Amino acid sequence: MSGELQQSQENEVWQPTPEQFNRFLENQTREFDLREKELTLRQQQDKRGFEYAQKTLEAQAADLHNAREHEILKQRNTFYFSGAVVLFVLVFMAFALFIGQGEFVKDVAKMIFVFAAGAVSGFQYGKNKK
Repeated sequence: MSGELQQSQENEVWQPTPEQFNRFLENQTREFDLREKELTLRQQQDKRGFEYAQKTLEAQAADLHNAREHEILKQRNTFYFSGAVVLFVLVFMAFALFIGQGEFVKDVAKMIFVFAAGAVSGFQYGKNKK
């Protein structure tokens, strides 16, 4: 008898009540709504992340452009200053030759040569040290 009872219980298929079925459908509907809201939030986050990345790249590009312009300006000003110093020294030496101070011009030229040699060797030492 117990064998027949077990067979009949195994053969029976569980049927949900209409109330349980409606509750299941309501839960599924809420779950789909929540997933839809999550998807919308993710899309908004992705959109904002993309906009932030774009603005960051634009700011970085502008910063790099400004840095390049600054370096060019700095280099140009250095060349202008160096040219002005060289021009001043040449005018001074020409004036000294004009008034007959040739020996003084030789001494100044020696000092300039020694200074230039020290500057070039110091520059190369610093460049190679890095």
